[in-house]
Amino acid sequence: MEKDTKSHIIDIGVKLFQDKGMNKVSLNEVVKASNLSKGAFYHHFKNKDELIIACVKAFWSDMAKQFLDIPFQEMSLKEVMDMLLEQYKYLLQSFEEENNNTFEFYMNILFYIKNDEELLIMSKTYFQQYTDIFSHCIQKDQNKGLIKKEIDAVKLSRHLITTSEGFALMAFSKIYDQPMEVIEDIYQQVYNSIKI
Repeated sequence: MEKDTKSHIIDIGVKLFQDKGMNKVSLNEVVKASNLSKGAFYHHFKNKDELIIACVKAFWSDMAKQFLDIPFQEMSLKEVMDMLLEQYKYLLQSFEEENNNTFEFYMNILFYIKNDEELLIMSKTYFQQYTDIFSHCIQKDQNKGLIKKEIDAVKLSRHLITTSEGFALMAFSKIYDQPMEVIEDIYQQVYNSIKI
């Protein structure tokens, strides 16, 4: 039962932090939304920072699981890139429609990652898995004669991941007026430079 209560608090915390932003959510708001007494809340978390770290870990773990559940082994690099473009389109659209603070939440996650060893290890593991997925798709396409053999699969994977993460930061902070055009052009240029 204790784990269920703690998980419930974390779920409520993630939702509130995404909807309103970490800085705008008070502990009293989390307690009220979770329908618990303050004593029950403080039994699981000493303070807001402890709750935030637990929420970040849960969010990061869920995001990684969703991404890694996709059957990448069966996909070509082009199919993976097209799928990512569709995900960006969906995320940008939902970000605009819901006008939530997921971007702020994500930016705060970066701060917590660098200051929490367990989160840093989780993040490094996730991005290594992400790199491995891209590398596998690239190597498979190289073996099929679709991508130039001289391309270093790991370096290209890191390039695509860094480009994608950088794009997300620029798009969600509204630096680009037409963000989808930007990432579509970048992906197309990258793919055209490596394909046979």
